[in-house]
Amino acid sequence: MKGVVLPLNERGLYPIELDTQGGGCEGCSAKGICKIPATDLMEIAPEHLPSDIHPGDNVEVELSPAVRVWLSFSTFILPLLTMLAGALVGAIRSERWAMASGFAGLFLGLLANWALNRSLSAQKRIQIKRC
Repeated sequence: MKGVVLPLNERGLYPIELDTQGGGCEGCSAKGICKIPATDLMEIAPEHLPSDIHPGDNVEVELSPAVRVWLSFSTFILPLLTMLAGALVGAIRSERWAMASGFAGLFLGLLANWALNRSLSAQKRIQIKRC
């Protein structure tokens, strides 16, 4: 998503005016999980803004590659692994236990995914580059 960095505001944050008309969140594959605000204005702390970017500069705001990999792993692989682990533990007793503990493992994996991704703040998820 493209935007323009505005001067430092009274709260000590740099506002970035985002261009939501140029596609924005609507065409993005990470819509809903990236935590980049789907508004016209986002605020970022000075320490999260690269040193070569100043007020008035055009910037590109996107998810960092490491966060993309983490989101993919935690969304797709982690619940699958916990479901398989639960099923293997339950298989020691019987097939019914394997099914029940597999579903419990899947639920725990989804819960862990939610908790882990909730702890990442938006400012740690995004990468800001000059256009």
